[in-house]
Parts: sequence; structure tokens; C-alpha cells
Amino acid sequence: MPIRFLPAMLAVLLLSAVPKARAEEIVVAADASLADVFRVLGESFEKAAPGVDVVFNFASAEEYLAQIRQGRSPDVLVSASSREVSALTRQGPFDLSSRREIATNRLVLIAPLESGPTTLEGLAGDGVKRVAIGDPKTVSGGGYAVESLKALGLWPAVEKKAVLGQSVRQVLQFVEVGAADAGFVFTTDAIASNAVRVVAAIPDSTHLPIVYVMVAHSGGLHSDAVRRFMDHVTGAEGRRALFEQGFGTPPALPTLSAPVPSPKPVPSPAEK
Repeated sequence: MPIRFLPAMLAVLLLSAVPKARAEEIVVAADASLADVFRVLGESFEKAAPGVDVVFNFASAEEYLAQIRQGRSPDVLVSASSREVSALTRQGPFDLSSRREIATNRLVLIAPLESGPTTLEGLAGDGVKRVAIGDPKTVSGGGYAVESLKALGLWPAVEKKAVLGQSVRQVLQFVEVGAADAGFVFTTDAIASNAVRVVAAIPDSTHLPIVYVMVAHSGGLHSDAVRRFMDHVTGAEGRRALFEQGFGTPPALPTLSAPVPSPKPVPSPAEK
């Protein structure tokens, strides 16, 4: 081999031996109902922020709260319960000054395509044996559902039929596979499924507003990556992604266009 190629080969070998810079990692714990849209946002953020990896933990409120109590706090927390976030900022390691409202949602009653109730009041009927609800002690969507059922006077009839899910997505699965005759999920979950129909939109007046709140860990406020991720979610691209998947825009953020309409109830085969 000609001697003149040796310096070039040596340079290549030396460069390959230099360890690559380790990517900065930020951990985001988010409500399970945000899984689809946040995976999209995570990919777009990593492209816009080379050298930063986003690790998501999609779980029920109780699951990520348990992790926080064990000292495994995420850099960013996104919850479907403003009450939960308020409690964490008072008692936990999250900073109130970082609080941002990123989206809204609505609660709907769903049923299998070919069976189930045709009205909200039909939940009390003998034909409905199992009603899927997120565990109100651990799942934000379940808490909203029970709050609404109590306000509508339906909880006594539904309570004994309740099948508790560990997340809103699990409630959706129960209805999809016929393990429940009906269930309460968010609008965005119903839109994402071709195996269920919307029976009714739950009146907003029967429960507290469903607002997704994002906060940063107190230690993460000094991280440029954390600030950039939060800006990405609340920026134009983040708002567009949330809007396209059926989430509403909270008053604190500019509205992109006309509000996302509530899903129209789909009649059961008996009504067609």
C-alpha cells in the first residue's frame, strides 16, 4: 500500500476511536390518552433537537404518582387532571411557575358497533350488564365519569355494573372486545377506534373541565432540553398535532381554527 495513504487511514482510525457524545435524555410522564399524539411530537422534537432523546412513560395517574413517591420523578409531567397537578406542585418536586395548559378533551359514552345502549339513560336498563369505567381512584377519566354519573343521578344504577379499567385506553379495549356493554372514554380515544360507536357526549356541566396540564420538575427548569420540549408542545406544531387528533385548545393558547366538534352519536343497528 502506498505510504501516502497511511495518514488518512490513521485519521479515520483515530476518529472512530473517539466516543460519541452521549445524548441528553428527558423523561416525560403523560396520561395514557396522550400516547398517540405525544409519540408523534416526540419524533418531531428529536429531529428538531439533535442530541436529545425523549423517553415517554404513558400510564394512569396512580402509576406515575407511585413512581414520583418512590423518588423516580420525570422531567416533565402531563396530566388530564388539573387538581392532581395542583396537589403535586404544592407537595411534590414540580414547579408551579412552569405550569402550562396544553389541551382540553370531552367525555363520551361508547358502545360496541352492533350492541349496547342507545342513550345515556339506557345504562340503567336490564340489557346493560357491564359498564367500563376507569378506576376513579387512579384514572382521571374514571373520576370525571363518576362525577358526571352522580350529577345525572345514574351512579346508583351504574355502580353495581361497573368494570374498572387501569386507564382510559383499557376501558376502550374492554368495549372493543365486548367485555363491556358500554364505557366512558375521552373523545380522542373514541375517534381513534373503528370498533366502537359514540352513544352520547357527556354534558360538560356535569364534571370539572377536562384540561391537560404540563409541569416541569423543579430540577429540570434549568435544562434547555426540557424548556425546548415544553415549547414544542405548546408551539404551533404541537398545537396542530393535538388539534388534528381531536383535542381542544385551552383558552390560554391561540385557537388554530374552528373548534373540534363533539363526535355525533352513532345509532345502533336497532335504530337504523
